[in-house]
Amino acid sequence: MNAKAVFGPRIHVEKLVFSVTPDARATKFDAFVEHSAPSPASRTDAWNHYRQGWAQRADKRGVDLLVLVPDASGVPRDHWFVEVKDFRVITTPPRPSNLTKLGATVAQKVLDTHACLQDAAAHASVPEEAQFSQDALAAPSTHVVLHIETYPGGEHSRLFPAPAVLAANVKGTLARELFAFGATLRVCLGGSDMRGYPWAVEDAHPPSASG
Repeated sequence: MNAKAVFGPRIHVEKLVFSVTPDARATKFDAFVEHSAPSPASRTDAWNHYRQGWAQRADKRGVDLLVLVPDASGVPRDHWFVEVKDFRVITTPPRPSNLTKLGATVAQKVLDTHACLQDAAAHASVPEEAQFSQDALAAPSTHVVLHIETYPGGEHSRLFPAPAVLAANVKGTLARELFAFGATLRVCLGGSDMRGYPWAVEDAHPPSASG
């Protein structure tokens, strides 16, 4: 695996592209091939340390994206854990329990990712992963973001609460589950004002112009 494949200024997650600001560093931490492969070995664009070791533990999961922003002198300042849920196109209806437990799931992914960073800082075989882990753990400010592209409406509408309600429910759960973590918690709905975030979001494959 080439570790550089998961580091860069533009990171693909789900059907989106996150483009970070020039001073930031971003890395795709956990991702599945075609977002359907069931085994850790299929995580070809995830971190090597996560894919080959940490993810082999059945109870461990990771967030999609990590972003690190330095201060003016280049010292790590802000570390962002980012989880992405794209409900715009779904092939099968989600289980109601998956939505009601969304906040708890994200919280556990954050805690697992943090634990993996602690392990990678000391033991990662890929230098870029070890350095990123060390810098992330040294950053004094931590942020957790759940980015949700909301369901646009259709036959599964009854399964989805109103976007504002879903966001409030998830943020409440994150606040309870991550109370001791000391992070700033945000739920960003697709199309929201992105000021205050060190990235912009766009469709990975925007629809082509007609005519």
